[in-house]
Amino acid sequence: MSAADSSGTGDSARPRYRGRDRRRGALSVSDERLLVGDANEGGDPVAVSLARVEEVTHRRVDWYLVLLGLAVVAFGLASVPRNPVAGAAFALAGLGSLLVTWRRRDRVRVRVRGRPKPLTLYPAEPERFLSAVGAALDAARAEGG
Repeated sequence: MSAADSSGTGDSARPRYRGRDRRRGALSVSDERLLVGDANEGGDPVAVSLARVEEVTHRRVDWYLVLLGLAVVAFGLASVPRNPVAGAAFALAGLGSLLVTWRRRDRVRVRVRGRPKPLTLYPAEPERFLSAVGAALDAARAEGG
């Protein structure tokens, strides 16, 4: 399931998608598998057979956390006249929450049969990545049954 080949590309078939993950390096989708990571960057790439993929979900942004972060910033700014230190602390905490929420935008989760946790990806081009994965999954399911 997480076996990787030494070349980092490995698929004999033409890739449907080649791109970057914002956190893990290279992303590649072929007719047979999804390859995450770069062997050249020191880590072992993760290869997932498309036959084992159960579900792919995409979340653009967590709007609840965006609104919560904005509310905390607003509360902090409104509190500055009464208590400047506490108001500034709240505003900074809200800004930190907004920064973390921004970094987690366009999250793609891939549930894989036999893997306890879903594979979490942050593709640089989520629409192209999702369309390539969808087409590869459709092709794999049409061949398999």
